[in-house]
Amino acid sequence: VCLNETAPATYVGTPAPPPSYDLGSVAACQSGFYLGGGGVVTTLAGTGAAGTSDGSNAGSEFYWSAEFSYPRGVAVTPDGLRAIVIEDTRVRVVDLAVNPLHPHHGVGAVTSLAGSLSRGSSDGVGTSAQFGQLRGVAVTPDGRSVIVADAYWHTLRHIQVSTGSVTWL
Repeated sequence: VCLNETAPATYVGTPAPPPSYDLGSVAACQSGFYLGGGGVVTTLAGTGAAGTSDGSNAGSEFYWSAEFSYPRGVAVTPDGLRAIVIEDTRVRVVDLAVNPLHPHHGVGAVTSLAGSLSRGSSDGVGTSAQFGQLRGVAVTPDGRSVIVADAYWHTLRHIQVSTGSVTWL
């Protein structure tokens, strides 16, 4: 079930992002990532089945072949270009607009930022970092860092977006 199916939404399209997002319209739902607007829920990324695959856009407007494993939270970056999605042990990035640094990815591209498929508490970069059970996510006002709450280890962790480096807060 989506967190909010009736909130007004701003269309997410290419090539430029809209000037602002109604954050109430962005929701992580079971095995996918959705934007709702006018009472309509649209799949932006995710197959609808639980899984672990990342994926970049192959030329279509939306990308459905990426998989999520029970997303727990979503935070949109201040510039509105990306959504940070947390799962139990991983942090993923969904492009909400065409990223000028990676224009071939397209809207809805999903990439892993940090964490692995195994539970742990290790600092590290990218998939060498480990989390126990992520349950909260926030993006700093400058968009350079992500803070996640790990319920398993009762900690807050810091992720540098540019490198994927994870440290204890």
